[in-house]
Amino acid sequence: GIVPTRLYSLNRDVDGENEARLAELKGEEIICRARNNWREAMPTGTLASVKKKMAESLSKEMPDEIRLKVGAQVMLTRNKDVDRSLVNGSRGVVIRFDRNKNDEPVPVVRFDCGVVTSIAPVEAVRYNPDGRGPGCLVRMQTPLK
Repeated sequence: GIVPTRLYSLNRDVDGENEARLAELKGEEIICRARNNWREAMPTGTLASVKKKMAESLSKEMPDEIRLKVGAQVMLTRNKDVDRSLVNGSRGVVIRFDRNKNDEPVPVVRFDCGVVTSIAPVEAVRYNPDGRGPGCLVRMQTPLK
């Protein structure tokens, strides 16, 4: 079953709890890595600093990597299917991993509402943070925590 949620005021405390629970599980650890894609032209003089700011901003919402195992308890961090109660904050357990067309791992989750579904990466976008010039970073990541 699903263990009751523990609430923390800081993300680093949440991350620590999640890492400790994951370490208790047997089995292979699977890492879901984010894919970044730059769209539109970026000003070349500030390219490195702008990219860094944008990536750091996105990492708060969608981390560079998510570490999971079969049996890991997870929370959905995006609305997936409101009609089936798969919304931001829905909780479930990873029951297996499938592979997508790029041979990347895709977790299959049994949610507490009874729905079993795969959780494919979703897109998040950050635009140039200083507002000067075009450019945006698009990150694809599995919306689980």
